[in-house]
Amino acid sequence: MSFKQDTDGRQWDYIKDDLKSWRNSCPRHMKPYSRLQGENTTSHLFPAIWFLQPCHGARFIKAEASQQELIRQLLAFTQPPQVGVVRPSAQEVKNWTLDSRNLEKSVRHMHRDGLVVVEDVVPHEDIDILNKKMIEDAHTLQARGDKGPFNYNKGNIQQDAPPVSEYFSPSIFTNPIATQITTAMMGPRPKWTFCSANSAMATLPGGTPQRQPVHSDADFAHPDHPFALVVNIPLVTTTPENGSTEIWLGTHNGFGLDAQEGAHGERASGRIREELLRQRQEISPPLQPVIKKGSIVGDARHDPLCTVVQEQNET
Repeated sequence: MSFKQDTDGRQWDYIKDDLKSWRNSCPRHMKPYSRLQGENTTSHLFPAIWFLQPCHGARFIKAEASQQELIRQLLAFTQPPQVGVVRPSAQEVKNWTLDSRNLEKSVRHMHRDGLVVVEDVVPHEDIDILNKKMIEDAHTLQARGDKGPFNYNKGNIQQDAPPVSEYFSPSIFTNPIATQITTAMMGPRPKWTFCSANSAMATLPGGTPQRQPVHSDADFAHPDHPFALVVNIPLVTTTPENGSTEIWLGTHNGFGLDAQEGAHGERASGRIREELLRQRQEISPPLQPVIKKGSIVGDARHDPLCTVVQEQNET
């Protein structure tokens, strides 16, 4: 650790107090701090540099991390969480390519929050064709009742897009802007491995609106680094009133399988423990954002504490 020659008096007071604290906490057999000495050294060339024992460096790092965490928690109370939104120019949309600044913003939001929304990049006419068919299919699946592909409760069903060419629009399924972001995050030639949807259904007559528990889709052992990304395409503008996905920003980092309840393969796997949710809510509460039709939503999936909750509503 080194200090500059122009450090002011107040900073030196802080530094001296820290050094005294470190010295008092060191074992007796350890020297608290010292200059490099010896005939063959060059320590005399650097009179302002003091070399600390490793234990001091560790304590300093821990103290700095604690201060940063405190600042982050304080900011959470003054700045409500917001989804990072990127709005491409008309030229970017026309060329199906983000410029360097918007690409950097997208990647930054993904790393920081685990989520980014890029607005107005999917033509509405392509969405409308697919949405009409998927509404028909959703009612068919819902009518199966207990035999239907529901998730956690019957207010949410697992629904695949129809594997038919007339509904397969490249602007939706192989959107170049989405691929540009996934490539920037994960490297060239990302592999598409899964295509499905989770539909929040309208409440049936006489029924009660339901919601999924807060859960992680990554309910299995996985790396800490981004190993998978999800690209969501909302087929309508999503709002809290029609069942917008509840998200917990930043929960893609810092949690493991021990945060979950329910084993992989069970219908209700990946549920997040209630005490962890209460702790997280004090730092960064969840939100149900309004996401415009025509957007793409990038979602980082190295996230045991998940961003996915969908609520069934009256509409």
